[in-house]
Amino acid sequence: MQGQEQLQSSSKDDAAPAKTAPQRNRQNISKMKFVDLKALAKSLGLELALGTSKDDLIDAILAGKGESKAKACVRPWKINGHQLKSDPDTRKFYKMLKWGSMPEFNVYHIMLNRGCSEETIAKLFGNGPPPTLEPARRQRGADGGASDEWNEGGNNFQTKILPNLSRSKTDDFNPRAHPSHPIDEKTLTGSEWAQLKVAKRSVNGSSGVIFALLTKGVVVLKSGGSLAEEIYGALIADKLKIPVPNMRLVRHSGGEYKEVQAALKKTVSVMTRVGLSRILQRRNLAVMEFINGRPLVELKVMPPHTVFKQLGGILVLDVILNNFDRLPFIWANRGNADNIHYSNGTMYALDNRIVCPTSMNARANHIEKVEAVCKGIVEQGTKAEEWARIDEFWRTKTLMGALGDNEIKEMQAGFLETAQRAAKELTLKSLKEMVTELKAMDEERSQFWSKQVQGVDVDFILSIVESLKVHLVDPKSSKS
Repeated sequence: MQGQEQLQSSSKDDAAPAKTAPQRNRQNISKMKFVDLKALAKSLGLELALGTSKDDLIDAILAGKGESKAKACVRPWKINGHQLKSDPDTRKFYKMLKWGSMPEFNVYHIMLNRGCSEETIAKLFGNGPPPTLEPARRQRGADGGASDEWNEGGNNFQTKILPNLSRSKTDDFNPRAHPSHPIDEKTLTGSEWAQLKVAKRSVNGSSGVIFALLTKGVVVLKSGGSLAEEIYGALIADKLKIPVPNMRLVRHSGGEYKEVQAALKKTVSVMTRVGLSRILQRRNLAVMEFINGRPLVELKVMPPHTVFKQLGGILVLDVILNNFDRLPFIWANRGNADNIHYSNGTMYALDNRIVCPTSMNARANHIEKVEAVCKGIVEQGTKAEEWARIDEFWRTKTLMGALGDNEIKEMQAGFLETAQRAAKELTLKSLKEMVTELKAMDEERSQFWSKQVQGVDVDFILSIVESLKVHLVDPKSSKS
């Protein structure tokens, strides 16, 4: 067959010593007609999807070469792009792999963490062995870049910052390779946005998230219909001394908003431009502090047990915010290990939107759950069923294994301490003052922002705090 002859001739050809064998193979194969490439792939036992591109076909042939009479071990996402892009179950994860250049190991565990079925995972990775962790080592390019590498400790991600990152390097932009830029109005002004070096849409989580590299470091831009509720959640977290990213609205005065728009439109990445279309249509845009850390799903080694006290505080925050998109504490969900990041000995809570139900039944149901967890901790301590849910989450959704007694005790201590702080700090007066502060953030008093602010129900929040106070902080007061 013509294709096999060309492959054989390429392996014998050593006239150009400067090129390796794989380079010569690719050059020779790329000259073949598409019909011959398909025939060659078929002879190697490769299964090709309708719409497979020539480049994907060549990659599959090179990966499968030398495995005659046996099906080549090629991940389906590398050759079935057309189908995976059209499948709503796999589209997002395919983009992470193909366009976001995320390691297979990370995407595989993100899918596990989000509860994807085995059938869906197999569409991307096949039925063979799962991807293994291979620390990324990216070589320095001619115009600079970043080199990342895990250290022996497991959780510390050592980064070498390399200079001269330009807009044309969007695909190589790794936010973790750069420091975090302060977002206060003294250090981040309208004129500084003109110095935007590169922007990149997040391939994970919300579609309204953009990482932007400025001269002093990385910031995060975020839009959406729940910005007010998320900023209010951050204000509550600040009252409770829970580490969360700082947030503020991009200001229209001083030209900051226009500078942000102009800077983002210069981004050359097609993927980022697609992600920007919805963001640039909205008048409300938040700038958020970039937390340069690792989500729980990526941690390989258990952090110090003292850190778990912070996790107990985050659980109180989630109970008050009715935030079910983090840990399955009082909610019947799988949990989301991407919304807690570990950085320099601190656990940070991300995506802190407050959810205030409008249904009276839903409100009463949440209050019942709060009362139940309080009574469980008072009566059973670390043996309460809610801690068992956290332990199961830790075992099944992270790489660190089961929690020990010390970790659970620290979490419970953090939960009790933060509940006491909530009972003291979150009064009717302070909650209303935060709503007033929230309203004032939008200089134009737009109707869009006002509707978001209306989603914050002070009475609902106060009823949760009161339940914590009566049934946990001062349970004797509930006896009459």
